[in-house]
Amino acid sequence: MMSMFCVISATAMSRKGSEYIYMKCIPMSYHDQIRAMLVSGILISLLGTLPYALVFNMIAVVFGLHPATLLYTTVITVLFTLFVNYEQLLFDLAFPKLNWENETAAIKSNNRSLISVLIDLTVGAILIGAGYLLYGKLHLNIHITTSVMILLTAVLTFAMRTALFKWGVQVMEHLESA
Repeated sequence: MMSMFCVISATAMSRKGSEYIYMKCIPMSYHDQIRAMLVSGILISLLGTLPYALVFNMIAVVFGLHPATLLYTTVITVLFTLFVNYEQLLFDLAFPKLNWENETAAIKSNNRSLISVLIDLTVGAILIGAGYLLYGKLHLNIHITTSVMILLTAVLTFAMRTALFKWGVQVMEHLESA
């Protein structure tokens, strides 16, 4: 969940500002440029999120949860971090703020980052609610619950990745011709 507050991907396109026109001169496909915009956001998000997941897992094992929860929560953390970064970059590509005085202004006055974080919070809350429903209300065991949650998070992440790389390339091509 901490990864959604790292808005590096949420401002990746906007930080380019009016210099986005140079993107067409780079000898890289737009697909690869999108991937490059994601790298720093994903790495910083994981560096900030995985330690929390590790601490949570150690506490969970001390209180009697199965040690496999370490693997489960790590997988869910990585998948959700990817989802968050894909969603944030897709949102920034959809509504880039390309006119600003300096790079700091692009980040500080970009309300789109806040909207993106709110979207991620909503998706995270829905996933937590689904996990609670499966484990707390339907009384499925922890292994089935986390397997379903991993599958659900993987499907959401794959769908967001597909949308980003399909639609994001189209947006960048449209910006090039504008």
